[in-house]
Amino acid sequence: MDFCFHDRADGSIAVFQLRGSTSPILHIVPDADWPGMWRVRMPDGTLSDMVNKSRAKYAAIKAAEEVLLEKRRAVSNKMESSL
Repeated sequence: MDFCFHDRADGSIAVFQLRGSTSPILHIVPDADWPGMWRVRMPDGTLSDMVNKSRAKYAAIKAAEEVLLEKRRAVSNKMESSL
């Protein structure tokens, strides 16, 4: 899976899937208390541990992969249950 990052006006970084997605999967946000440190905001609103920007981007990619896989599993399970 390929992802891209988009810097937002509020200082966060949106993570998109490259295949024409218009809504971000999740966000990388600056830590409120520690300058230069970042957290990944998951789709449910929870925040990851605090890390530097490079590690936050790596963690965001891994988390985005899991989010997309879970969505695919849910669609697959729904299709199987309707048969």
